[in-house]
Amino acid sequence: QLGDALGDPVIWRSLRFTLVQAGLSTGISLALAIPVAASLHEFRGFPGRNLILRLFALPLALPQIAVVARLTRGSMIEALRSNNVRTARAYGLPVRMIVITHSLRAAALPAVSYLGPAAAASRPRPAGSA
Repeated sequence: QLGDALGDPVIWRSLRFTLVQAGLSTGISLALAIPVAASLHEFRGFPGRNLILRLFALPLALPQIAVVARLTRGSMIEALRSNNVRTARAYGLPVRMIVITHSLRAAALPAVSYLGPAAAASRPRPAGSA
């Protein structure tokens, strides 16, 4: 079956198209990024430099932000179903107070537990350390 698949011209055209598209995308990205990076390095006093650098770093941070958001959401759903939140609702406390004081504190623990090692791993190590 593998021999039949490799002999199929549609497979080879798809593979060629994918490789050409990846090469063009990489080439265009580099053609645009290298002059921008060189100019940002050269003109350190450029007023929008920090904003541009933050925007370039955003795609690198988005996966981490998604993980933290998912952890917080799951923990928040679990915390809102807990007995102490039900009791607070029964006493008639405002929803904002219940969410902030009772639920968010418990829901933040998994996110903080994840962020600690993630932040430590992202810090640059001094030269010469193993």
